[in-house]
Amino acid sequence: MCIKINYINKILENRFIPTRFRGYLLKVLTGKNYKKEFIVKCSLNGQNFYSGGIFGETESSLFSNFIKNEQKTIDFMNGLFNKNNIDIIIDVGSNTGQSLIIFKLLNKNCSVHCFEPFPQLSNLLQTLVSKNKFSNVYINNFIVSNSNGIGDLYYEDRSTETASTVQNFQDSFNSSIKIEKITLDQYVKDNGIEAVHLLKVDVEGGELEVFEGAVDTLSKFKPDIVLELLYTQYGLHLERQNKLIS
Repeated sequence: MCIKINYINKILENRFIPTRFRGYLLKVLTGKNYKKEFIVKCSLNGQNFYSGGIFGETESSLFSNFIKNEQKTIDFMNGLFNKNNIDIIIDVGSNTGQSLIIFKLLNKNCSVHCFEPFPQLSNLLQTLVSKNKFSNVYINNFIVSNSNGIGDLYYEDRSTETASTVQNFQDSFNSSIKIEKITLDQYVKDNGIEAVHLLKVDVEGGELEVFEGAVDTLSKFKPDIVLELLYTQYGLHLERQNKLIS
């Protein structure tokens, strides 16, 4: 079941409405709809689309205007798409589909291979693909890593907004789930992918393994790379990031 919440979203994102009331409304919504999907109708440059999330799991989407929240990313991607021919994209860490939506708004005919290990979120992505009538989108419920097999995904209970294959990446992590993992090199080979124009990676600390498993893909196709690295003060995490960059 997917719930449309456009009017509620306008209330929750309105900072002039008392925080206590917005908090109460969110509590009621979550209590009645915990783990149910919600969608919000949005518009950019005359193009209508749906964004969304999951009650009790990805609630920040309830409080934010998609366009305002993603404007810098939209502007950056727009420049990249205008400069280069971007038709085949690999999106590692698709989460609630923010990047997927932007890619399809900029090039409705592009092919996007999405990787999202959380089953709830990969299901949400399927919903968004259906609601937005996106074509050429492939949702993969895998951890992208440097080997094939089974891996652990660590996260905070009742939150799927930040999760990592690195156990201590966040102090708040208190749960884990077993997920099948795959390398990008294996995926590209198995699916006969003949070009990759853009690789976007947002995996909360597991970036090193993603790139270690994509050596052949990067060497062969030389895609543009969009990489998000979160700020960290942990020595081990800084070491991993420095190794990746070098």
